[in-house]
Amino acid sequence: MKRSSWRKIRLRLAALLLGYLLAELLLVPVLLRFATIRHLVFLPRSLTVLAQSSKGGIVPRDYTLILGDSYAEGQGDWADAGLARGGRPDYGSAHVLHERTGEDVITFGAGGANSVRALVKTPLRRRNALRRFLVGEPARVLVFFYEGNDLDDNVLELRRELAPGEGPEALDVARIDAYLAGLAPRQRLGGWLDAFCLPGVVANAIEVAAEGRETAAEEGTGAEDLVVDVARIAGRETPLARRMNGPSLELTPAELELGLRVFERSLAFCRGLYPGVELDVVYLPSPLACYDLVGPTVSVRTYLGRSPLVPVERVQERSREIRARVRALAAAAGVGFVDPTESLQARARETPIHGPLDCNHFNEQGYRQLAEEILGASTAIRR
Repeated sequence: MKRSSWRKIRLRLAALLLGYLLAELLLVPVLLRFATIRHLVFLPRSLTVLAQSSKGGIVPRDYTLILGDSYAEGQGDWADAGLARGGRPDYGSAHVLHERTGEDVITFGAGGANSVRALVKTPLRRRNALRRFLVGEPARVLVFFYEGNDLDDNVLELRRELAPGEGPEALDVARIDAYLAGLAPRQRLGGWLDAFCLPGVVANAIEVAAEGRETAAEEGTGAEDLVVDVARIAGRETPLARRMNGPSLELTPAELELGLRVFERSLAFCRGLYPGVELDVVYLPSPLACYDLVGPTVSVRTYLGRSPLVPVERVQERSREIRARVRALAAAAGVGFVDPTESLQARARETPIHGPLDCNHFNEQGYRQLAEEILGASTAIRR
């Protein structure tokens, strides 16, 4: 090939690269302002933060950051209704907090996130990506802890680190801390990829594909199909959806300890990421723990392939146990603790606060009740 031809190719490539960089720097930030709820799934996850509508402008200022799983993200019937309508609707606790305080609220929440992903992987990756847009550190952080499956997912995350013959108790604080520290380089690199739209879209697609290969909830034995789960709502016995989330009911005592240990160390890592920032743990009861259940047994969603049928009284027993343990861990970490359980239970005695379609997430009433409790109890939200 002639030298002049190579020169033309290089010039065209340089022009293409320059055009791409200009689009990233000038066009992408403008387009994010007009992104609708239907566009969020196509954006790199870090850039979806800038497209969130629970703040005044593109770049959040003096903002509250919510960390957690699908509850922090705002999944449920309220979001699904907004998705059907399109536009930029309200659909989660972040929107309610923004509406009630006028302050910027953003969420790093992601469906299926365990404590490691919610408090370590995602903050490392998102904050690195958002630096490109001059997003500073949050003024306050809310860590959503969901008793429904956070501990189950923690066990699934860390049991891959067990050697043959080792039990959950072998994963002590030192080993968990070493595991968390080893995640940092890869997540920071992913953050740089997320900072730009095209590489971020590719990275997002890879991340979503990887999540699809993770262990999902395993099917039960079929015996639960013989049980009709019932709760007393507004004085009437009301059928519930089968196999709703319960408070980590299938975990053995050793597995429960491991799940809590992973949360404790992930919370400590997160506290180190945001030193000096006001931080509260917000406790989210599982759907079954919110209702007055009727009958001797109830079917629960399982994650480890064990029996989905449990005695009704075990639901509140395990919920109280986990709440007490998480409250103690928050106190030991020197952070606030917000427990809206009793308020949500009182509301659920009057009306369903989940579903009716997505019965493992709050509906609008549930998210609004949660936000009001955060406003009333959180030390991290200015009122």
